[in-house]
Amino acid sequence: MVFVAQHSTLNVMSKEQHALEFEKIISQGRERKRNEELAARIFSNDGQRRASAPLKPGSGGSLASRVGVKKVCMHAFFPHAEDRILNKG
Repeated sequence: MVFVAQHSTLNVMSKEQHALEFEKIISQGRERKRNEELAARIFSNDGQRRASAPLKPGSGGSLASRVGVKKVCMHAFFPHAEDRILNKG
């Protein structure tokens, strides 16, 4: 029976080791909970951001035309440019 008593003391963790393991488990759980809350907050805001500025179907036009840049007719600057291009072909 002495052998059994010695064997059982080898498998038993000390109180300090139990406390350290318990603290480790608790801190891991808290960190996981913080990460989950952060992820939920980020993804919920992402959905709200997308809903606040939906794309307009058929908005049409280039970016330049949407900000007010107007096309300039080349004939205003080079009135005979088209004739030169057609005569070369």
